Amino acid sequence: MMKKKGRMLLKKKVGMVKQRRKKRTASRRLILLKRKKRNQRLKYKMSKQLRRITRRLKAESKNNGVQVDHKQIFYYETEDTQSPQDSTSAAGQNEPVEQLEVRPAWLTVVVGYVNRSDLLVQALNSIRFYWQITTVIDNSKKDNLTDQPIGLPVKVFQPPDPLSFSQTMNVMHRIAAENGSEVCIFMHNDAELHAGMAEPLLQTLEELKQSGRRWGALRTESPALTAYNMEAISAIGPMDTILPHDFAEQDYYRRMSLLGFEIVDSGLPVTHHNDGASTYKSDEELQFIRVKTRPFYLNYYQDKWGGPPGGETHEQLFGEYPINPVPNYLYRFKRMNGK
Repeated sequence: MMKKKGRMLLKKKVGMVKQRRKKRTASRRLILLKRKKRNQRLKYKMSKQLRRITRRLKAESKNNGVQVDHKQIFYYETEDTQSPQDSTSAAGQNEPVEQLEVRPAWLTVVVGYVNRSDLLVQALNSIRFYWQITTVIDNSKKDNLTDQPIGLPVKVFQPPDPLSFSQTMNVMHRIAAENGSEVCIFMHNDAELHAGMAEPLLQTLEELKQSGRRWGALRTESPALTAYNMEAISAIGPMDTILPHDFAEQDYYRRMSLLGFEIVDSGLPVTHHNDGASTYKSDEELQFIRVKTRPFYLNYYQDKWGGPPGGETHEQLFGEYPINPVPNYLYRFKRMNGK
């Protein structure tokens, strides 16, 4: 009798468990169905909005004479596009219009921007030679380039939130990989390439490409403009985002050297206005944060490499981890480009 009651209770419990499972499964299916329907509605709304934006941009591009690629709708061309004839170089002299037609497929140029749009315009005018392959990453909090367009025919990318220097560099890696570029140039918005130096820079990069040298970076007279070999970037991996600005470049060059990539000094003249760091000097809040956090980032760098910049002892990250923390870095973006 007791055994019979025990079996009945067990069957009852098993039945209750099955019922609970069925209810959970049904509720999950209902939730998934609702999510699917919601996603379909959102997808329809987004595609509708995207078509509307594309039509508007195409209409604007006809008026401004700028071609807009609907596949790169995340970028936008700045309004009130200035004609090549009206634009002047950093030296104040008009450069030949034919130079704007130069667009090497193997090169991507990125300019980081936070503030001082006046210096940004000077920087861009000094590289008119590269306008067609230039993207400005807008990390501004106040003077954003949507509300205050600069009026030059370059692409502008606005992330959802302002990025740090190291994050901006990693975005440049992705843009260059998606473009299928072999070389990328990063320029600070307070830098200015001297007049007539755009073509020699391009020629130097072409010579490096053809030389077969295992190079990682081509530096100019100032750290405000540097070219990077995408082959080296893929091997080194992304910049360490724990170092938002200070010591980020030293960290990357350290990893570059350990992997056997050469850092080449070209000596090409570049002016870094206000002795550099115009972004911080123009914003008291950013300068205050930088001063307070710099010792922390120095300690982190010393822990990572066993010493300060120039006195490193580790040959691996923290003495034990691989130099490239992201295997197959940028692989999927190159694959998207068909490479």
